[in-house]
Amino acid sequence: MTSIIANCTLNCNLECVHCYCSASPKNKNTLSLKDFEQIIQDVKNMGIESPPFFDITGGEFLLIDESALMSKMVRSNFPLTTIILESNGLLLLKDFEKYESIEFDRLHISVDAFHSNLNKGEKIIKMAMKLCENKGAKLVINHIPDDSRLSNEDCIKKARKVFK
Repeated sequence: MTSIIANCTLNCNLECVHCYCSASPKNKNTLSLKDFEQIIQDVKNMGIESPPFFDITGGEFLLIDESALMSKMVRSNFPLTTIILESNGLLLLKDFEKYESIEFDRLHISVDAFHSNLNKGEKIIKMAMKLCENKGAKLVINHIPDDSRLSNEDCIKKARKVFK
């Protein structure tokens, strides 16, 4: 079984030193709607009719103006596929409605939003929980500890506080 990971943009509202794709606010490299349509067509041309997962990621996918349309294209072409949206969650605080317009079954929020410099993590996770409840989606929290972020123990303590 083949899953699809679509890294749609290198533009991000954060500039994390650990980012696997070096996304940042300075990097505006983003797939066009036409290129995204071509990716979907290429997947279908390979005979993949219903990949188990279609992971929409970046940078920050929600910074793409056509993000809602792109997610709807995935849903209409692969109705049985689990759509994963990966995000740092910061835009939940500014544009909750944009998240509501995106098609997804699982929302993966990076716990880097718990970082002490941002200090918005608890609110982001609570809003993500509300969003997932509204959409009948699952919430997944991603966290990789290192010296620049919370330890596993601190992350678990904060998460337990949020999930009470």
